[in-house]
Amino acid sequence: MRRSAITLESEISDIERKALFKVLNELSLKGTHLEIGTAAGGTLCEIYNIYKSAGREIPNFWVVDPMKYFPNQLDIVKKNLISKGVDLTKIRFLQNISSVALKKAFSESPEFDFILIDGSHKRKYVTQDLIWTRFLKEGGILCAHDYSMQFPGVTKSIDLFLKKYENYKQILITESLVIIKKEKTSENYEITNMMVLRAAMHGFFHQIFKSIKKRVSTKHSLT
Repeated sequence: MRRSAITLESEISDIERKALFKVLNELSLKGTHLEIGTAAGGTLCEIYNIYKSAGREIPNFWVVDPMKYFPNQLDIVKKNLISKGVDLTKIRFLQNISSVALKKAFSESPEFDFILIDGSHKRKYVTQDLIWTRFLKEGGILCAHDYSMQFPGVTKSIDLFLKKYENYKQILITESLVIIKKEKTSENYEITNMMVLRAAMHGFFHQIFKSIKKRVSTKHSLT
């Protein structure tokens, strides 16, 4: 079982949380918040209670997660939220992978003030997660966790996104948390099918390269 299922804590570091909360406290984000990948709900609890403790209006939240990260994940998340004083009526769970949950978004056209991407680290899935930015309002905040050399799928996806969409500006990087602001509405839809396909192909060939490199290394170590 994942450590977060036992501790029920956020999987982002104390320093990253402080940076995130500083941004949230400085901005007036009242619209719906989206979290992609919630683990045990630790980060969600803390974001919710930042607004609550400040006496600010608590936004509604969407949580996108297939709930297969560890056994009984959804039950554990809900119990954790309740124990931290979170009103579950403010939380909407979309228990599915991001690409499938997106179908619900396209049918409803929601608007988000805040998006946190912290799901699969593979480039294909991070790129798919970035499709949700189509529903991020102008002035909204996009965050991605595990933005580090340890997770090239995350860094490559985010770097290409920022290069292609100049209306998104990186405002802060703290450890492995990158915080980005959508300064104005995009002229074209963010993330095309071709971009997702390229990301999937890159991931496929990257995996083959890693496999070959590992076999060569093992062979050399045995000789």
